[in-house]
Amino acid sequence: MILLGLLLILLAIGLGALLYLATYDQTGANAALDLDAGPFSASVHPLWLVIGGALAMLLLWMGWALIRASARSKAKRRRENKELERQAQADRAERERLAAQQTRERQVGERERFDTGSTAEGRYTDRERY
Repeated sequence: MILLGLLLILLAIGLGALLYLATYDQTGANAALDLDAGPFSASVHPLWLVIGGALAMLLLWMGWALIRASARSKAKRRRENKELERQAQADRAERERLAAQQTRERQVGERERFDTGSTAEGRYTDRERY
């Protein structure tokens, strides 16, 4: 991956040098290009036109990178929220299961105490039980 990155950097440097040499005015005269777009017109040296195009591509790339980063961040947040929701649901189900189990144990304990309950003299009589 590092090697590929270095190759791309070298390619960019070579391309930049080629563009500079292609726009260099060897005669020394001011070789300007006239640009006319409706009410806007300008006289620009070819090198500045290349630099402007490179700047436009850099801005495009940066905008695309920001959009990608934002989309990844939102997707990650969405995944984390889903996982938290699943965990909360599992915790709720576990609490409900434990509450039901405790209720059953309490009912069984009360039934056993009622059935085998005793007073100071011994077992409950039918009249004391009701």
